[in-house]
Amino acid sequence: MNMHTNSKGEIQEEQYDFPYHFIPEVENDAIVANRFLQWSMAYMGYISLVKDDLLKTNAQNIIDVGCGDGRMLYELERSDPERKYTGIDISERALHFARGFTRHSKFEIFDVIESPYQFEFDACTYIETIEHIPPEKIKIMMSNIAKSLKKDGILYLTTPTTNITTSAKHYQHFDLEKIKMYLDDSFEIVEVQYLNKENWLSKTLARLLVNKAVSVNLFFYRKLIFKLYNQHCLHGHKKTGSRIYVKARRK
Repeated sequence: MNMHTNSKGEIQEEQYDFPYHFIPEVENDAIVANRFLQWSMAYMGYISLVKDDLLKTNAQNIIDVGCGDGRMLYELERSDPERKYTGIDISERALHFARGFTRHSKFEIFDVIESPYQFEFDACTYIETIEHIPPEKIKIMMSNIAKSLKKDGILYLTTPTTNITTSAKHYQHFDLEKIKMYLDDSFEIVEVQYLNKENWLSKTLARLLVNKAVSVNLFFYRKLIFKLYNQHCLHGHKKTGSRIYVKARRK
């Protein structure tokens, strides 16, 4: 979900040789994982949470900023194909995958750092993107996202927290105070959740699901593991969450 071309952006671009966000899957409440993807449960947990929250609202026109290979919009349109979905990114390679995996969404090369999108949406998903943006450009980006939303439109933002080591492809990870600093000019934060608890149980469940020796394929076993993860590890708190999920209303 890259929105800026630079050395860190090049790392993300290289990863779009394959649409890796589409490898993990949930089938009948059972996680389907690959042995190289121990992040499967965390990833499916938070995008499912965002999807469910958004689809409880009356938002009809939704934009995904930094949509990458389109997994967020794929999940949204699979649950409700009647709403209108638009994805924007600066990676044409990623958008090729997005167009291939979705049926109803519109995708466009667009850099919202440069200008607002010329349409006012009801809601915006901004999933694992802000960490890819140079810090000096985040405020202008948030201002342009706000201008792309209707008054009182809702922003759904997720990003890694400072509880985990900053990835080589990220500029920074975030705590709530830092997010407030970047959002306050354009948005009012209405809800905050800490997700993907990092503890012994989450690590044990990941090892039980996938490891170098075995990838578990028994349906009921995978369903049980994912259920335990969602019950005990999806939601964390300030000190244990590896991800922060913020809902904010356009001022």
